Amino acid sequence: MIVSRLTGLALAVAGANRKPGTRVIPLNKVQAVHFWWYEDYRSGTIRSKLNHFCLEDQGNLHRTKDKTEPLNVMQ
Repeated sequence: MIVSRLTGLALAVAGANRKPGTRVIPLNKVQAVHFWWYEDYRSGTIRSKLNHFCLEDQGNLHRTKDKTEPLNVMQ
């Protein structure tokens, strides 16, 4: 779980949505899969345990192939 020291809110996948591009938002902490994250050492990314997508710098989830290469979602 990623928790802000300033607000005490945790980073969560909005609505527990599994789709690429889903917003990541701060919420009160609960024990649910859309609040859990892990560091993928192979790709150097932080990923959601909900769908294994990684964080983008714009606050969205991003799908990657084999957890290392960007995937064009429009294909």
